[in-house]
Amino acid sequence: MKQETTGKQFAESADKVITVTRKQTAVEWMVEQVELISNNKTLSKKDAVKLYDEVIQQSKAMVNEQIMEAYMKAKLEHIDTLGLNAVKNKIIKDTEQYFQETYGGDKC
Repeated sequence: MKQETTGKQFAESADKVITVTRKQTAVEWMVEQVELISNNKTLSKKDAVKLYDEVIQQSKAMVNEQIMEAYMKAKLEHIDTLGLNAVKNKIIKDTEQYFQETYGGDKC
């Protein structure tokens, strides 16, 4: 009988992978995860499909996060961080607004 991996188990391991490989892009991480799932011969087709769906959703979230981080980093690099919390807060707000206007929340 095949050993089934639950979505929760996969999500927990995915969180560990994200933490360890922070420099990976979302696409690189997704490709790596798809290869791992494809090579796992103990998964049922049903479980593999569930895991693929979870990888896709996690990849989309990672892309959104990476876009926001890059935008915010670019803005913050031009600011002297001493005593400029109001400016930082505005940049954070602008970043969120930029993302919503440009990508509509979850268009990635």
